[in-house]
Amino acid sequence: MSQYHGVYSCGHEGVINITGPTKDRQKKADWEFSGLCPECYKKKREMERAEENKKAKEMSRQMELPDLSGSPKQVEWANTLRIQFIEKYERVLETFRKEGKEKTYLQDHEGFRVIATEQQLMEFRDWILEHKTDAKFYIENRNAYPIFYIKEAVEGLEKEKNAIPEEIQSEIDAEDAALTVQPKNKTKDGVVQIVLDDNVIRVKYILDENFRNIVKSLGYGWKGTWERRTDEFTGSPEDRIAELGSVLLEKGFTVKFPNRITKDAAINSVFEPECHKWIKFHEPNKIRIVWDSFDNRLYKRAKRLPGATWKEGAMVVSVEFYEKILKFAEEEEFKISKKAENEIDNFISTEKNSKNTTQTQIQGNDLHAPSPSQD
Repeated sequence: MSQYHGVYSCGHEGVINITGPTKDRQKKADWEFSGLCPECYKKKREMERAEENKKAKEMSRQMELPDLSGSPKQVEWANTLRIQFIEKYERVLETFRKEGKEKTYLQDHEGFRVIATEQQLMEFRDWILEHKTDAKFYIENRNAYPIFYIKEAVEGLEKEKNAIPEEIQSEIDAEDAALTVQPKNKTKDGVVQIVLDDNVIRVKYILDENFRNIVKSLGYGWKGTWERRTDEFTGSPEDRIAELGSVLLEKGFTVKFPNRITKDAAINSVFEPECHKWIKFHEPNKIRIVWDSFDNRLYKRAKRLPGATWKEGAMVVSVEFYEKILKFAEEEEFKISKKAENEIDNFISTEKNSKNTTQTQIQGNDLHAPSPSQD
């Protein structure tokens, strides 16, 4: 890199740094100094922009375009950018007219495609001008191609077409408000939304460490949203929603519930707590006793059951000792799963049938026994 001293066309002296092949550097320097110095160029551009903005403002008035919102500087520039959008869009219309076709096919690199008549193209343009009145929209998309604006208009028109009627939306809003509960000790902004989809509970909220810790502690996992699938062992989804809602309200979160049942249950703390102690089916003729976290007392007591063995975090016991298992479950407040109940019932039924068969055989043998001799 070399430094070159020179005088710009505006008469100001300056120094520039030039890289590249040595033979080309002087030419680059001469070209640079043939223009205005950076300061003069900046002032020139400011004057040109001011003039452009002035013309754009007048053109916007003549076209009766909506006023733009934003800071004064943003609005000034956005007025110019909006006029530039109209001019670029007009070139698309001119090309279409020259082709003489009834319809034109347009597509962007993301796969969006549309087949439109000239009338539809003008409707798309007018929709943008009518609905996009934020100065930032034109500033942020100043380099966008016309297809971008067409896509915006198509999607906007589609939303309007499928929009919920105002009276129905009012009912929905009123229902949403009725299902939203704000705690007395509100400490968190925003609303936690709880959604029930069949047996899956989904919870949505902004990034917040306290919220994250709460849902994780209650068994929710992250899958794009925080969610938990309910089943026999978690308890009903209504109970789990009420439990979650109750905790969140207590911690200062505003909560929107999926229905009035879960809302009322959470407010009044009326729900069945989740059970973490279970008698489950293990394999044919085997029952497993499981609980959430290691408890030495429970371990010792379960280990005293006949033939009990510790396997993969559970105590496994033969179903033949069901009476002792059921007594243990009742005294230690364990719940019994449906499959475990079926296994016990099947064993009892088999045991009963076996006894009946044995009794029948005994009775049959008695019938065929020799009669006592008589004197």
